[in-house]
Amino acid sequence: MEGDSAMQHEKLLEVIRRAVRTEICPTCFKRGPLEDGTNSTTPSPQIARRCEPTCNIMLNLRPLQKLAQQSLHDDDLSLEDLILQNICQKCESDTTSGDYCRDRTTRECPLSRYAFDVMNILEKVIKASQHVSS
Repeated sequence: MEGDSAMQHEKLLEVIRRAVRTEICPTCFKRGPLEDGTNSTTPSPQIARRCEPTCNIMLNLRPLQKLAQQSLHDDDLSLEDLILQNICQKCESDTTSGDYCRDRTTRECPLSRYAFDVMNILEKVIKASQHVSS
């Protein structure tokens, strides 16, 4: 039974990854070429871009998923505060990461720029998966 849960979690994470690739990546200011070297703005969501291994959104999908699940149960939580406290404080992408992060302040960090959109995607996917499993 525990293996089934882990498998479902991995499937959900892959659905989230594909949704982010579909909704966020085509317009991201840091969008890089696809792994095959082409630069399509509408690739298949199964295909990763070269920038994905260093993207703060993709690197933090698991913690973002947990924060989205938490925010679904508590309307009083500020998504920005949750991200700042749980992800930005542990970020190692920049020497100024944390409270005084230069990339967050100037919106050079994809997560800071697209956080609201990413969290909306996560909440929709999580709600849909809960509806399906009910």
